[in-house]
Amino acid sequence: MGPDLVQDALEKMLALEKSQVALYATLAAKAPDEELVYGLQRLAKIENDHVLAIQQKLREYYPNQESLFGQVKDSLTAVGLKGFSALVNTAQGVAGLGLLMKAAAAAEERAMADYRRAIARIKDQAIRDIFWEHLIDEELHYLWLKEKAAQLMNTAHPQ
Repeated sequence: MGPDLVQDALEKMLALEKSQVALYATLAAKAPDEELVYGLQRLAKIENDHVLAIQQKLREYYPNQESLFGQVKDSLTAVGLKGFSALVNTAQGVAGLGLLMKAAAAAEERAMADYRRAIARIKDQAIRDIFWEHLIDEELHYLWLKEKAAQLMNTAHPQ
């Protein structure tokens, strides 16, 4: 994988991780009980740690990339994430937390697939190590979200 493809993979995963931070922070703010609040806050923290690790690699590998374009792109991403949070708030009111957590589990599945694809293509061991670490975290997040979504949906619609 060439340097441009490595950078593209890092930037793609960075955008994904940032959206997950926004999602979990927004869901935590609306969670109905303490366990879900703490669990979702924990997921947001772990995803933010992923953001920081990827940003560090981007700065290390591409130190001259901090340009006006990069700053504009970061600003647009921040605005987009705020809009995303507002959308999640609205969706939560309509669909309920259980359904949103089920959707979040599906997003984690997508992240897992993206990490697997990147790992298969990247030869740089330092990036592979980071991506393997993140992949395992995403798998754990998926399982937790799937379990909590099922519990919430069973509580909302007892059999």
